[in-house]
Amino acid sequence: MTRIPVIPEPLTGARERAGLDALALAGRFSKVSKWETEYLQPALRQLEDFAHAVHMAVGYPLLPAVLEHFGVLADGVYERFDSAVVKSRILVQLRDTLLPKQISGALRVQDAEKKRETPCH
Repeated sequence: MTRIPVIPEPLTGARERAGLDALALAGRFSKVSKWETEYLQPALRQLEDFAHAVHMAVGYPLLPAVLEHFGVLADGVYERFDSAVVKSRILVQLRDTLLPKQISGALRVQDAEKKRETPCH
C-alpha cells in the first residue's frame, strides 16, 4: 500500500468546510485524526475516498509538496536560462566586433584559420 505524503492543514480545512468533525468521519476513515496530525499518511485510495467525502480535489493536500518540487526544478531552469543569456550577450559582442571587420575586409576567415593552425611558441 503506497502512502501519500500530504500536508495535514488542507485535510482539516476541507473537513471543516464540509461541516464534518473528525468523529463523524471516523466510522468511514478510522485514521483521519492521525492524517491530520501527520502521525500517519493516507494511502492513495484512502485519500481519493476522503476527498470525495469532503468535496475536495484529490491534489489539494499535495499542493505544497508539488509547489516545493516545482520550485526545485524551476531553479535549475532559471540557472540555465541566466547562463544562456550571459553566453548570448558574449556572442552578440563578438559578432558586433568581428562582423564589421570581416565586411570591410580587415579580417578574412582564411587568415584567421591559418593563424589558428599555426602553433604558438
